[in-house]
Amino acid sequence: MITTEHSTYNNASETDNQLKNILEDSDRLLSICGSGYDDVTEYQLLVRCLSEQTIVEEAARRLRTKEDGGFHSGMLQNPSDPDAAFREKAGKEYQGYAANLEETVGKNGSVITDYQYEQNNYSDSRFLKDSLECKEVQEKETVLVTDGAYSGKENHDLAEGKNIRLVNTDLSGKPVDDILADFVFNESGTKVLRCPAGYEPKSCGYTGSKSRQFHVSFTRDQCAGCPNKDRCKAKIHKRVSSVTVSIKAHERAKQQRFMGTEEFRNLFKIRNGVETVPSILGRIYHADRMPVRGLIRGRFFFGCKIGALNFKKLFTYRKGLGHYAENPVLAR
Repeated sequence: MITTEHSTYNNASETDNQLKNILEDSDRLLSICGSGYDDVTEYQLLVRCLSEQTIVEEAARRLRTKEDGGFHSGMLQNPSDPDAAFREKAGKEYQGYAANLEETVGKNGSVITDYQYEQNNYSDSRFLKDSLECKEVQEKETVLVTDGAYSGKENHDLAEGKNIRLVNTDLSGKPVDDILADFVFNESGTKVLRCPAGYEPKSCGYTGSKSRQFHVSFTRDQCAGCPNKDRCKAKIHKRVSSVTVSIKAHERAKQQRFMGTEEFRNLFKIRNGVETVPSILGRIYHADRMPVRGLIRGRFFFGCKIGALNFKKLFTYRKGLGHYAENPVLAR
């Protein structure tokens, strides 16, 4: 028996003509339908697809491209799953949904106490803000350990207002000089009281809440003879010297200094433990291959898998099969 195969390929001009015909047909369909099918889901998806995926020019309508800058993460990915979104992270593109987990760790083990399930264009920092805003003020100080994607002065301030100590195991952005941690600010964070050498400034200008920078002036001799002048990047003028410092750089320097302590290393070990949870949910509970579509249904089924994992943790603990490494932080 002889089998033959035949393949046809369209050149660029033929493809453009086909797209043009399809879009012209869609225009005619929209004009014919008008508003008579606004309550039909399929028609709504067609209108959404055309409005998001195309742009209007003087001569004709054409498809959007990345070069046009017209793509956004909430555009329709699949008509059967209109809630899905896409996100580009670390050079890779992801479609669908994203989940965020919160695990509470103690002497007797761990349990997942909260989870979030949103569209894939949700950032890690936004997950954290939503979680903190829903929490009540803690009676005792609670330590929340996250990775560098959850860092930021705004997140730390929000956590502090809930009596939560936010610890990041990594920091995004460029490192700053350690000496910035030794600047002393007032309680409201609107004035520099002393520099690392202990000098009180002659004046302190605050640029506002957006940049949160301070232009601090000292006498000329104080900075000119100070061994820290190069690290503080002091500018020596004719009569005075000046230093510019921001509250964000000050807080970052304090975090960098804390990352060299033994307490941080113990907290880092706890943070590493939560990395096994996404792996278990994917390998054992197949959370990354759920057959359901849609944000609400996906959130429900993902929550069921979280519940199954927590029951597994409970049974393991009740049977005395859980063996956990001792950590000085949990022994307090």
